[in-house]
Amino acid sequence: MIPFELDYIRAESAAEAVEIWSRERAAGRQVRYFGGGTEFTTLARENKIHADVVVDYKRVPEARDHGSSGDGPGHMTWGAALRLNEIVDTNRCGLVSRCCAGVADRTVRNSITLGGNIAGMLPYREAVLPFLLFDGTMTTIGPAGEQTTPVADRFDKKMNVAEGDLLLRVSLDASMCDGVEHGGVTASDRGWGPLESWATGPRGGWYYTRRTREPRLDYPLVTLVLARLDGAWRLASSGAMGYPLRMAAAETVLNGVTVGDIATMSERDRLTLAAHALEAERVQFRKDMRGSREYRREMTIRSLADGVARLADAQDHGETR
Repeated sequence: MIPFELDYIRAESAAEAVEIWSRERAAGRQVRYFGGGTEFTTLARENKIHADVVVDYKRVPEARDHGSSGDGPGHMTWGAALRLNEIVDTNRCGLVSRCCAGVADRTVRNSITLGGNIAGMLPYREAVLPFLLFDGTMTTIGPAGEQTTPVADRFDKKMNVAEGDLLLRVSLDASMCDGVEHGGVTASDRGWGPLESWATGPRGGWYYTRRTREPRLDYPLVTLVLARLDGAWRLASSGAMGYPLRMAAAETVLNGVTVGDIATMSERDRLTLAAHALEAERVQFRKDMRGSREYRREMTIRSLADGVARLADAQDHGETR
């Protein structure tokens, strides 16, 4: 039971949601946007979060977009009010679906929204990873109006938006996913061990892995996404540092080695390459009850080594799975 009174207001449009927020905030009330409600309800019951008013945006059409127009021709768009299972089940872009599928279990994903995962208070925010990796854009609306900007410009460990701004949708250039959508899933996807998926195609491929201390419903020690697109490596990760990060310095190290050399490397050499790439980021790994900094570092090194091996081998042999 939530131990305080609040007003619940459902908005029918983006403009109405912002108008309600502005009106209630001007009256001195604490206002929060309300998506799936899983995080808010849990924290409110524990009296760790408070609101006088919640504005439900799940019926806002602009936040329910699941089309291929969105921010212009050739863009794939996902509304912030979409539940994660809606994204998983339609599977319009394999890596986006895979990152959403790694969050919680199916029952909980029926409530969690894309916007709630990306803009919420939990630090992992795994659903943002493909949009960091593939240079996505995000559209917000607030008292100052609507704005579309690169995800990289609005996301630094967490969403950086003005007070009262509502995330409406995130988009990708459709060409980022073209040609890498025929994938494989290892047996560990449905049992004990790291969750692992990949896809390869004419333009390259992507790799996803999620490692946990307990079976896969636990929070991640590391979630890592890797892409080889048009001859260049791209890398992003969450969990290991306690926040999502596009790892540009690590990409530079990886791109300094030919894919042919990586394909013929020993496992030891690939682990060494992965370690050097991660060291270039100069980040501090997270320490908590699930794992030490050293353990998370080793899990991340092994995850990256496994990913470059999978994609380098596929490209070196012209393989399409």
